[in-house]
Amino acid sequence: MSLKEKHKVVIYATSGDTLLVFYHFDYPEVGYQVPAGTVEPGELPVDAARRELLEEAGLDVPVAQFALLGENTHDMRPFKSELHRRTYFHVAIDDTAAKTWTHYELHAGTSNSDSPTKFCYEWVSTQYDVKRLLSVGQGALIERVAGIGIGKRPAQRVEFTSLSSVLSAFRQSRVHEVKQLLKLLPDGVCDIDHLDALDITHGARYAVLEQAFYSITQALEHNNRSQLSLGLELLETIGKVSNEALHVSKHCSQRLYASDFESPAYLSKFDDSDSAGEDKQKKILLAMNRCMALGFAETLEKQVGNVCVLQEKDLLSATDSYTLSGLPGTVYCDYIDNVYRLAEIILHEATHNWLNELLRAQGVKLDPDVLFYSPWRKKARPAVGILHAALVFSRLVCFFNEILGQPDLSEYERVYFTRKRDAERHVIIEHLEMLAEVLTTLDRAPAVKCIIAEEVNRAVNLH
Repeated sequence: MSLKEKHKVVIYATSGDTLLVFYHFDYPEVGYQVPAGTVEPGELPVDAARRELLEEAGLDVPVAQFALLGENTHDMRPFKSELHRRTYFHVAIDDTAAKTWTHYELHAGTSNSDSPTKFCYEWVSTQYDVKRLLSVGQGALIERVAGIGIGKRPAQRVEFTSLSSVLSAFRQSRVHEVKQLLKLLPDGVCDIDHLDALDITHGARYAVLEQAFYSITQALEHNNRSQLSLGLELLETIGKVSNEALHVSKHCSQRLYASDFESPAYLSKFDDSDSAGEDKQKKILLAMNRCMALGFAETLEKQVGNVCVLQEKDLLSATDSYTLSGLPGTVYCDYIDNVYRLAEIILHEATHNWLNELLRAQGVKLDPDVLFYSPWRKKARPAVGILHAALVFSRLVCFFNEILGQPDLSEYERVYFTRKRDAERHVIIEHLEMLAEVLTTLDRAPAVKCIIAEEVNRAVNLH
């Protein structure tokens, strides 16, 4: 498939050790960007850079102050079937510039001419990983800017933080649902006045809440007293679980009744009787912290409160893991005594949890009868399954690439993660046309659509 080529300019404006970035006020899901735009016919790239900086940021800087950094190409799929040839410039701004400001860009001669675009500008310290912060690969040549540092501290990406309030409100509504459900139970069955801990919407306590909620609703639907008792027992453990705790349990023989999940749903007891052990808990927590330190906190934070260990496997074995759409906060997985392998598993399943919860929070329901071929499952699957795979494996491709930069990798780990990265990236690139089609099913949920497209784009353009 041939891509339409376009010539673009990208401008890195710096002040001291900070970089000028902005996001669209009405479309934060697009993410942080730097001033950029198209080179018009007959226009010199440096003149285009000066024009774009003025139009997009309101900064009028003489052409002589623009320093050429170089060029690269960027594949814009699955956003657009375009190949951008980008010319990068650096311009230093004096320290009298405002710390933050809002600028409106007019679009003369277009259908949007009466609706200017609102940009929110700020300066970001280069102590942070600004290369990862910027969307659609705009940070590719940032390391060529002389005199500024390129930090490794993860920065919060606005496209994810813009949805954090959505998820927070959804979880608060879930707590309210549980309380309303408990009020419908016969008198004396549950004393709701002593369940203040229900207000917790993260960590192990939230995992308890969701397991109890599902168990009780299933019990009421199927008139199952033992299932009801199980749900109420879970609620009683909430006050005994730390707000921030990660609970690591070993799977028990007790399963949810009338479960409609494809995978078995083992209930945790959230006490010492089903603990997988302090050593496993420490290793899994270390794996989660390693994920976040490498810049993958967006779909991990607040998504894992309970890890249910299925089996213990050795380093060379294949592993099993899954999450359940009706039980957010819980990850089911095999255990391997290797931090990076555990980190891969936890990030994989936490991302599924994040997307499941976001789709529910935004009321997104996709037609289960519209099927697409899944290169991961080797069969036709509903759009939601393809979207999950696209997001998860795109993030994992970038995660594997970050791991390969770690100095403490063994030779086995280096070979394993290199092969995983290259194989998963190949699958994504080979099926970009299909992924672009599936993404159109999210046209009514543009924030989710844009985030998945951005992660796919990052995997495609990985260097």
